[in-house]
Amino acid sequence: MNGTKGEAWLPSFPHRIIEISVSFGFFGALFGSRPVGILNEMMGWKNVIWILFAASLALAVLFLICMPNQKDTTNQRTTSSLADLCELLKNKHVWAVSLLSGLMAGPLEGFADAWGVPFLQTVYGIEQANAQFLPSLVFFGFGFGAPVIGYLGEKYKKPYTILIISALFMALIFIGMLLFNLKSVAFLYTLMITIGVLCAYQIFIILGLS
Repeated sequence: MNGTKGEAWLPSFPHRIIEISVSFGFFGALFGSRPVGILNEMMGWKNVIWILFAASLALAVLFLICMPNQKDTTNQRTTSSLADLCELLKNKHVWAVSLLSGLMAGPLEGFADAWGVPFLQTVYGIEQANAQFLPSLVFFGFGFGAPVIGYLGEKYKKPYTILIISALFMALIFIGMLLFNLKSVAFLYTLMITIGVLCAYQIFIILGLS
């Protein structure tokens, strides 16, 4: 996302692939919750954590092996993956963007993954089945919203403006959920999906680092 006042954003075909990949990833999180729940009941959460850790490590190694090296067109040289990693770790901009994007992940990792279910049960008195399903709609909204937000950034060339508007609307939704007793389950369904769509502003962070 380089350009005048940080507003120029030039999408490309790989960026569209990234948006679609993110969507499939969050649809996987949506539909994968039940299998993980079954494993948790059969093996216990500690064993499930180790299984997920081993699978993630294997995927990371697989990507490291399979991803091709990028050729530096300026110096006409091929860099190794380790050298690229070291270069990223030395980049202050990468650290700043990564930390800021981490702070913006609260609605997903905080609400949808952690305290969303007890919050809905305690504050709204929603039965357990609905309370467990409602936060998962945030992932559905994110999967749907990633290409939509990406398209808006491509069309209007103002990713930071879209990011700020998304964050403000999401803050208003959470404030409304905290201050008002929204008893309509159907309305809560809509809010969960909307939160997920607004969370998709994180796609700009991914595109900015790609």
